Amino acid sequence: MIKSFFAGLGLCFAFSTCYGSALLVGIANQNTFIINNEGSEQKVAIIGQPISYCKQSDFVQWAKTNLIGKSIGVQGNQLLILINSQWFSLQELLVRNGYIYEPSLVDAQEVAAAERRGEWACAAKDAIFNLILNDRDQAKIVAAIAMNESKYKGYPWPWTINVNGKSMYFKSREDAYQEILKQMKGGASSIDIGLTQINWKYHSHYFSSPWDALQPSKNILVSQMILKNLQQKFGSWGQAIRCYHDCVNPSRGGKYLNDFSKQYAEITNF
Repeated sequence: MIKSFFAGLGLCFAFSTCYGSALLVGIANQNTFIINNEGSEQKVAIIGQPISYCKQSDFVQWAKTNLIGKSIGVQGNQLLILINSQWFSLQELLVRNGYIYEPSLVDAQEVAAAERRGEWACAAKDAIFNLILNDRDQAKIVAAIAMNESKYKGYPWPWTINVNGKSMYFKSREDAYQEILKQMKGGASSIDIGLTQINWKYHSHYFSSPWDALQPSKNILVSQMILKNLQQKFGSWGQAIRCYHDCVNPSRGGKYLNDFSKQYAEITNF
């Protein structure tokens, strides 16, 4: 279907990039749109699985505001859309705003899910964890840990750091990263990073850099690894969770475990 539309653009299809007179004029669903090219309309499917957690009307309203009436172009086999005088991949735009799922676009996919953009806003609190981890039970455990560690406005927030007991929440990964570098330059080494607040002083060997530690999937996978290692060491998930919080002073883990249990129950009963 997409190829037939590309061919319909005529001679400009011979070039790597084509900016024609086509317009996006309608919506069938999250990954299928109606394109008008010189008076001829047809449906074009974008590669990616539609995400459906919210009301369909929410996506329609977003699309009407941001996509309808915009110019359409082609680059290779990618459909482009003109927004504020800049061309964007329509597929990546839909992934990054949380309306389609396409695992090949790793960064855009993770940012959308972790920041709960678009359809992800209506998903369960452990949605990003189920996206990354194959084991649903362990996904719930890591999600409840994250709720304890980085909760912001009711949900785990990926761009969270903690220095000397003070949590800081940032709008973007870049902002969080720059603050980490600033803190390190000032002499701080015990910095908790990301969704599951992994301590850089003790666990930096799992990452190539603090930027890497902020990556939602890497942060989640390392947290799972740490918890599994602790569980094998102590023979108990409860003790593993206490130690995840503070292995030096285990007595501090009681309240943490209680808070974890509440978060776990909330996720399980969602």
